[in-house]
Amino acid sequence: MSDFEEKDVDEFNSNGFKCPTCFAVMGRKCDNELKWCTADKIKCVEFSGIINTGLKDIAVEMKKCIQADLCKETITYMGFPVANESVYCRSAIRNGARVRPPTPVFFVLFFEMFH
Repeated sequence: MSDFEEKDVDEFNSNGFKCPTCFAVMGRKCDNELKWCTADKIKCVEFSGIINTGLKDIAVEMKKCIQADLCKETITYMGFPVANESVYCRSAIRNGARVRPPTPVFFVLFFEMFH
Protein backbone atom coordinates (compact mmCIF):
# COMPACT_ATOMS: atom_id res chain seq x y z
CA MET A 1 0.00 0.00 0.00
CA SER A 2 1.93 2.99 -1.18
CA ASP A 3 -0.75 5.27 -2.60
CA PHE A 4 -1.01 7.81 0.19
CA GLU A 5 -2.96 10.29 -1.88
CA GLU A 6 -6.68 9.67 -1.74
CA LYS A 7 -8.66 10.93 -4.69
CA ASP A 8 -11.84 12.77 -3.81
CA VAL A 9 -14.95 10.77 -4.64
CA ASP A 10 -18.43 12.26 -4.60
CA GLU A 11 -21.41 10.49 -3.09
CA PHE A 12 -22.70 9.17 -6.41
CA ASN A 13 -19.40 7.56 -7.36
CA SER A 14 -18.90 6.08 -3.91
CA ASN A 15 -20.01 2.78 -2.42
CA GLY A 16 -22.00 4.51 0.33
CA PHE A 17 -19.17 4.15 2.86
CA LYS A 18 -17.04 6.85 4.45
CA CYS A 19 -13.74 6.90 6.31
CA PRO A 20 -11.79 9.56 8.16
CA THR A 21 -9.24 10.69 5.59
CA CYS A 22 -6.06 12.64 6.20
CA PHE A 23 -2.32 12.58 5.75
CA ALA A 24 0.04 14.36 8.14
CA VAL A 25 3.82 14.42 8.46
CA MET A 26 6.29 15.61 11.06
CA GLY A 27 3.90 15.75 13.99
CA ARG A 28 1.16 17.78 12.29
CA LYS A 29 -2.33 16.90 13.44
CA CYS A 30 -4.47 14.68 11.28
CA ASP A 31 -7.94 16.14 10.89
CA ASN A 32 -10.61 13.48 10.72
CA GLU A 33 -12.54 14.69 7.71
CA LEU A 34 -14.94 11.98 6.53
CA LYS A 35 -14.62 11.27 2.84
CA TRP A 36 -16.50 8.92 0.54
CA CYS A 37 -14.83 5.63 -0.40
CA THR A 38 -14.57 4.25 -3.92
CA ALA A 39 -16.47 1.07 -4.75
CA ASP A 40 -13.72 -1.45 -3.90
CA LYS A 41 -12.74 0.07 -0.54
CA ILE A 42 -14.82 -1.08 2.42
CA LYS A 43 -12.30 -0.68 5.26
CA CYS A 44 -10.84 2.35 7.01
CA VAL A 45 -7.16 2.20 7.84
CA GLU A 46 -5.45 4.28 10.51
CA PHE A 47 -1.71 4.19 10.17
CA SER A 48 1.17 5.85 11.93
CA GLY A 49 4.88 5.19 11.73
CA ILE A 50 8.37 6.48 11.06
CA ILE A 51 9.67 6.56 7.49
CA ASN A 52 13.42 6.08 7.28
CA THR A 53 14.59 7.92 4.16
CA GLY A 54 18.25 7.26 4.90
CA LEU A 55 18.81 10.95 5.62
CA LYS A 56 16.29 11.45 8.37
CA ASP A 57 13.31 9.80 9.97
CA ILE A 58 9.93 11.29 9.14
CA ALA A 59 6.90 10.67 11.34
CA VAL A 60 3.70 10.17 9.39
CA GLU A 61 0.05 9.63 10.20
CA MET A 62 -2.51 8.59 7.64
CA LYS A 63 -6.19 7.68 7.59
CA LYS A 64 -8.08 6.60 4.47
CA CYS A 65 -10.39 4.16 2.76
CA ILE A 66 -8.69 0.91 1.82
CA GLN A 67 -9.39 -2.42 0.17
CA ALA A 68 -10.00 -5.15 2.73
CA ASP A 69 -7.14 -7.33 1.49
CA LEU A 70 -4.62 -4.48 1.87
CA CYS A 71 -5.10 -4.44 5.65
CA LYS A 72 -2.69 -7.36 5.89
CA GLU A 73 -0.02 -5.91 3.60
CA THR A 74 3.22 -4.34 4.72
CA ILE A 75 3.26 -0.61 4.30
CA THR A 76 6.04 1.16 2.47
CA TYR A 77 6.16 4.80 1.49
CA MET A 78 7.68 5.58 -1.91
CA GLY A 79 9.90 2.53 -1.45
CA PHE A 80 11.20 3.54 1.96
CA PRO A 81 10.80 1.16 4.90
CA VAL A 82 8.51 2.16 7.74
CA ALA A 83 9.43 1.61 11.41
CA ASN A 84 7.35 1.73 14.61
CA GLU A 85 4.29 1.27 12.51
CA SER A 86 0.84 0.96 13.94
CA VAL A 87 -1.87 -0.13 11.53
CA TYR A 88 -5.48 -0.36 12.55
CA CYS A 89 -8.18 -1.46 10.10
CA ARG A 90 -11.88 -1.27 10.79
CA SER A 91 -15.06 -1.42 8.76
CA ALA A 92 -15.93 1.74 6.88
CA ILE A 93 -18.82 3.85 8.10
CA ARG A 94 -22.01 3.27 6.17
CA ASN A 95 -23.28 6.71 5.42
CA GLY A 96 -25.58 7.87 2.68
CA ALA A 97 -29.21 8.32 1.86
CA ARG A 98 -29.18 5.74 -0.87
CA VAL A 99 -27.91 3.00 1.42
CA ARG A 100 -29.92 3.37 4.62
CA PRO A 101 -33.70 3.76 4.39
CA PRO A 102 -35.14 6.48 6.66
CA THR A 103 -37.05 5.35 9.73
CA PRO A 104 -40.84 5.10 9.35
CA VAL A 105 -41.34 7.39 12.38
CA PHE A 106 -40.16 10.33 10.32
CA PHE A 107 -42.86 9.72 7.72
CA VAL A 108 -45.58 9.47 10.36
CA LEU A 109 -44.55 12.80 11.91
CA PHE A 110 -44.21 14.41 8.50
CA PHE A 111 -47.64 13.14 7.48
CA GLU A 112 -49.29 14.40 10.68
CA MET A 113 -47.88 17.90 10.20
CA PHE A 114 -49.42 18.42 6.78
CA HIS A 115 -52.87 16.93 7.35
